[in-house]
Amino acid sequence: MHLSVCLSVTLSLSFCLSVPLSLCLSVPLSLCLSLCLSVNAAKTKYMIFATRPKVVNFGNYPLSIDGQQLERVSKFKYLGMVLDEVLSFSEHVDYLHSKVSSRLGLLKSP
Repeated sequence: MHLSVCLSVTLSLSFCLSVPLSLCLSVPLSLCLSLCLSVNAAKTKYMIFATRPKVVNFGNYPLSIDGQQLERVSKFKYLGMVLDEVLSFSEHVDYLHSKVSSRLGLLKSP
């Protein structure tokens, strides 16, 4: 059985500046452990949602789980929805456009 869990942690900027980001992961990780779930750090990625200037200025903060470095991504497909750092949905529209175009091309072929 494959289990997909989306953990969302919303933090204020002042909180993140006073507490290391890796420490912020301890709450969802302890929740997973209490539910007898394991987190595969090799498949885990993280994304920072903000306005464009804030994303650029936020830099690349290393996050790790059990000593394994997590990969920071600028866009990610989750449950068929392509999310980007600024939630502009232009990546998702492009994805849908290419998917619809290829399907319409298949319908036109004799």
